[in-house]
Amino acid sequence: TAEDAAAEKAAAEKAAAQATAAKVVSRDTIEGAQIVEGRGITTITVSNEIMFASGKADVTSKGKRVLKKVADLLKTRYSAGAIRVEGHTDNQPIVKTKKLYKSNWELSTARALAVVHYLVDSCGIDPERIHPAGYSKYHPVASNATPAGRAQNRRVEIVVLQGLSR
Repeated sequence: TAEDAAAEKAAAEKAAAQATAAKVVSRDTIEGAQIVEGRGITTITVSNEIMFASGKADVTSKGKRVLKKVADLLKTRYSAGAIRVEGHTDNQPIVKTKKLYKSNWELSTARALAVVHYLVDSCGIDPERIHPAGYSKYHPVASNATPAGRAQNRRVEIVVLQGLSR
């Protein structure tokens, strides 16, 4: 739709501006996650294929293994700064789990919250440092016109805001 095209264009412009502002310092990976470090901000991205079953917000066993490694990084390399866990979806409407999640807003937020709970309850991340955010389909990193693009948009981003305590 025109609304989706406008949202994708705005997201692409915002991502380009953030990349320029962040001045990417380094890129790294750990099993199942991509890490991009900028000046004052680090983003750890995990695809939903690893984290969740389709239409669900329960962290998979593979997702838990990845989150344990992420938690180790959050406790060592990124031990200071606020942590925002962002849930993102593609633009496809909820079908199978419509009774659980009215829209992608609810699903993306539920997924972010599931990750926050796991990191706090099972990995010992300080709950005062971390909070969830659900962005639905409104912050795509790729076009939603193709299956590959939609797969890239379904993700969890763990954003460490260095220098901010909350």
